[in-house]
Amino acid sequence: MLVHLHVKNLALIDEIEVEFGPGLNILTGETGAGKSILLGSMQLILGGKTSRSMIRENAPYALVELLFQVENTKAKEALAALDIYPEDGQILMSRKIMDGRSINKINGETSTVSQMKAAAACLLDIHGQHEHQSLLYEEKQLEILDAYGREKIFPEKEKVKAAYQEYKKCQAELKSLDMDEEQKNREMAFLEFEINEIQEAALISGEDEKLEDYLDNRIFCELSGETTEPDAEDKKGFDTFMERYKAGLEIEKKAIETMNW
Repeated sequence: MLVHLHVKNLALIDEIEVEFGPGLNILTGETGAGKSILLGSMQLILGGKTSRSMIRENAPYALVELLFQVENTKAKEALAALDIYPEDGQILMSRKIMDGRSINKINGETSTVSQMKAAAACLLDIHGQHEHQSLLYEEKQLEILDAYGREKIFPEKEKVKAAYQEYKKCQAELKSLDMDEEQKNREMAFLEFEINEIQEAALISGEDEKLEDYLDNRIFCELSGETTEPDAEDKKGFDTFMERYKAGLEIEKKAIETMNW
């Protein structure tokens, strides 16, 4: 709750302090009394733009201070998320406007305009034509609706949340399985190519073991210094092995080329 407003050297106001009490507080006065200026000063705490023209004539600076009594648990949690903690249950926000710059403070600590705006949004809302209205923001509309329904809609809200999460999960899985027509054609062409190459190789069961034995024997002979010439059958087996080895390399090369289409 806003409990105190202090404005100094802002527009036509020399200096004024306003105390607010619980419940409804009404500001009255004739046209030009400064009611709009007081509301405008609150807008500055909400992150409104500043300019040199706002400073009272012949004054070196303008100052706006708002003092809040924070009792609402949700407001305390929202402020804690911003690393802001009430001191003796209060938050003091001030903005000092000078020529070309402003100094913003929360509980005496310097802060940025965005930090001021975020903190003020947890504590203050101004409802009026073309003013800061949280009802204009969709995320606030849902928050207000949830707060109104409270425990009555909470179980249904959790069900909708779980169903939506499952929907997004299924949607992601479906997207991962989706494949455009061009990619599908490349995959089919590659698989057909592999099948044809395997069929043309005319592989024989047990052939690889036989060729490995032959190579082992040849390596042993070379290491032991034997110069025995292989018989015709061995030579034929070796030639067959080399042909198949080269054919395998060729298949691998074509497969890589196909995958790079």
